[in-house]
Amino acid sequence: MRYRGEVDGLRAVAVVPVILFHAGFGAFSGGFIGVDVFFVISGYLITTIIVDDIERGQFSIRRFYERRARRILPALSLVLLACIPFAWWLMDPFEMKEFGQSIVSTATFSSNVYFYLKTGYFDTASELKPLLHTWSLAVEEQFYIVFPVLLVLIWRFGTRVVVGTAILATVVSFWLAERGVQSAPSATFFLPHSRAWELSIGSLVALYLRRPDLRAPPAILSQGLTLAGLAMILLPVGLYSAETPFPGLYALPPVIGTSLIILFATPGTLVHRVLASRSFIAVGVLSYSAYLWHQPIFAFSRIYRLDELTPAIALAGIALTFLLAMATKRFVEDPARFRLLKGKQNAVLASAALVSVAFVAFGAFLHVERGLPGRSSLGLQLAQNYGLSPRCSGAALDDAACQRGADPATLLWGDSIAMHVGRAVAEAGDGVVQATLSACPPIIGYTKAQRRAAISCAEFNETVFTALSDKTFPSVQRVVMASTFGMLRDEDSATLLRETLEATRDLGYEVILLSPTPTHGAILKCIKQQSRGNGQFAACDFPQASAANQDIFDELSTIARDAGIRFVDLRELICADAQCTVKVGDTILYRDNIHLANGADQKVETFLRYAFAQP
Repeated sequence: MRYRGEVDGLRAVAVVPVILFHAGFGAFSGGFIGVDVFFVISGYLITTIIVDDIERGQFSIRRFYERRARRILPALSLVLLACIPFAWWLMDPFEMKEFGQSIVSTATFSSNVYFYLKTGYFDTASELKPLLHTWSLAVEEQFYIVFPVLLVLIWRFGTRVVVGTAILATVVSFWLAERGVQSAPSATFFLPHSRAWELSIGSLVALYLRRPDLRAPPAILSQGLTLAGLAMILLPVGLYSAETPFPGLYALPPVIGTSLIILFATPGTLVHRVLASRSFIAVGVLSYSAYLWHQPIFAFSRIYRLDELTPAIALAGIALTFLLAMATKRFVEDPARFRLLKGKQNAVLASAALVSVAFVAFGAFLHVERGLPGRSSLGLQLAQNYGLSPRCSGAALDDAACQRGADPATLLWGDSIAMHVGRAVAEAGDGVVQATLSACPPIIGYTKAQRRAAISCAEFNETVFTALSDKTFPSVQRVVMASTFGMLRDEDSATLLRETLEATRDLGYEVILLSPTPTHGAILKCIKQQSRGNGQFAACDFPQASAANQDIFDELSTIARDAGIRFVDLRELICADAQCTVKVGDTILYRDNIHLANGADQKVETFLRYAFAQP
């Protein structure tokens, strides 16, 4: 395959907007389209390399994966290793646990699936995820698993069959992308079925350029087409935003623009002269390492600052990105690709497997250890609060870890807001059966919850209600139901909750509707700031009227009254004189913006014991 400097220059056009977008510069709100440029380039290059080898009779799957391992893993491994000490220093336990999960998914090239599954309220913000950008590497690697084998199998049937198959794959994948941007936007953005068309268009470009009867178009046409192609890449960088339905129709301009440049940027065109210039090539050859480094740098900077990046810090981060990219290319990428273990194919593949297994093991360790909360005293309080046990999210109702007391008098039903009072309810309510599932409100018939476990929210709630109906727990006399209840802003959900409360009451149980905590978007940020500073947690207090979920409390009170059951309002514990506090005495109450901290149990237990005793 002959070297094309303009393609390396095109990599620069792809990577710079992505970096500026992640740095937070508003003028580059559509910079994410740089990934689509990379997809087309990858499809073009990989197809060209494979077809060259097939035609020379030299293609080998083992050799193909050896080259991919040399190209991808060394720099990626370095970045993963570099992230670990910063994660240890800066991340709270929940963030650290998620970081461990993302290491596992990155090492197994499934991070696109992971980040798709992790969308939801129980998640850290995307800009705080150091490995978020690896989703695109996963898409490419998944393509590399399927594409070479498929190409080898159908090549024997001739070029027409190969081209026809690529066209069919492109059309189907594009249709799925366009259809999915409205119905399943997160899945459509991250998953390979709706991204494959961008890579297959790159493959079609490669196949077209191999035609024996190919003739160069008139110079003026090449000039116009490549300028149009460059505009189709650059304009979306400034015009698109996070609200743009993507991919789908809106991904066509950068994809077609990239294709036009690869097809027609011949020597003599202005676009060729620009992209094949030393400066563009210099940035382009650093694109892979720069892409790997930029997101961790920005994410850890934001975590440290507990705020968005200033322009000066963002620019410093960009400078550091390219300095590290230059060092990585010289001391890691180039030696790994061209010198280390030269000619030792098995050794390369074995080393790649061992490194991947090591990262998977470390990431799994962080997950199992729940982000290592023992790293600090504050970390112990901010660790994820599962109630009786980490197993109590969707656990079978007869799981002994989720029961306290020989004859529990209370069943606790709800989502993570129910979990965080699990231990307190157990002590205040003479034992408890904890029936909880993350992101699943205790509402029979509620189907809008995203599936986050082996059992769906609707199935889980039906199981709980059936157990209550069948008196599976004969000692249970009281049912405490708790959730964020944010869905009550939807009238249908409010009706379903009212019906669930009445149905549970009619079974003969004492039913208590427990409120969430008043929430404010700056609580966790303030707690972290004060823990690093002078510890004046009173600065984190906020007016009750400014709680983001203030309307939910009024709705819950009304629903409870209409259903003839009791409403227990946690504002009576947290807010005195209309001022909500995050710390009572030596006890920090919050572990994030809405969940109660580990260590708040005694305060909550005292409050609930009093509340449960009221008629």
